[in-house]
Amino acid sequence: MRVLVRLVVGLLLATLVAGAHDTWLVPASFQVQAGRPVQVALNTSEDFPTSEVAAAPDRIARFEAVTDAGRVEVTGYRVEGKSLVAEVTPGSGLTMVAAVTRARLIVLEQEIFNSYIGEEGLEPIVAARAARGQTYADGRERYSKIAKLALAATIDAYNFPEGAILHLYRAIAAGKPGTLSKVGLGTYIDPRVDGGKLNGVTREDLVEILRLGDEDWLFFKAFPINVVFIRGTTSDTDGNITMEREALILEDLALAMAAKGSGGHVICQVERIAERGSLPAKQVKIPGILVDCVVVATPELHMQNYATSYNPAFSGEIR
Repeated sequence: MRVLVRLVVGLLLATLVAGAHDTWLVPASFQVQAGRPVQVALNTSEDFPTSEVAAAPDRIARFEAVTDAGRVEVTGYRVEGKSLVAEVTPGSGLTMVAAVTRARLIVLEQEIFNSYIGEEGLEPIVAARAARGQTYADGRERYSKIAKLALAATIDAYNFPEGAILHLYRAIAAGKPGTLSKVGLGTYIDPRVDGGKLNGVTREDLVEILRLGDEDWLFFKAFPINVVFIRGTTSDTDGNITMEREALILEDLALAMAAKGSGGHVICQVERIAERGSLPAKQVKIPGILVDCVVVATPELHMQNYATSYNPAFSGEIR
């Protein structure tokens, strides 16, 4: 009897080259047979899951698989076309694959670099280079556009723990002043350090220290949420949302409630529209009273995850 197992690939933990290029691991199949090798490709491009260039093998700092038998080093990876590929042998049950690359800088001639930064809308970086007398110096960078906006002090930017943010959504929905957490004490999240602020133009304090009993707590302050974008599978004509083909439900309901509680708007992307009253009540995850606008997406813009259009195993419909 053939036993199918699942292969999970981790987002690549790496610092990679300039621009908006990302890197990911793409297996030939997510459902594989225990003991039978499957090819995994390391791809780099702006358009998932394609690859524009193969990473050099000497840039791999670590490449490994984790199975029920433990952690195993992946060796023998090689360049094939525009991908770096390796053979991974899954164990029984869940197999996870991850890779880490060594950081690499791209150095651009000053004219090309200044043009590139200008096209990205990052004139403050051009001005900062001019103020340092570096207008005619070659440039280098390794950050995404959003990161560059934050580092160039063009936008207000914060970085908070994800768990605290999820609790904060619920607090905002409930009309509470915020949420308490110990996660981040003594780190850059702590207001006695940086308060989670990522640049000098970010002034508003969104976290403060509260002393309760004999312990310090971080208090993350509530704030109004103006617009949220969520997704589901089906919407009826009243805006009731089901998620039968979604891999995860996560915090969509809390986000929608927080936005409506703030007087904001909720926009939901779905695959299809159903007639009013046709959806099973128990499958409705977000009631229509919380939804302002529904957008029906084409299949290629409504992938179930980064690499899969739809797999019923991911949504728990089959095993």
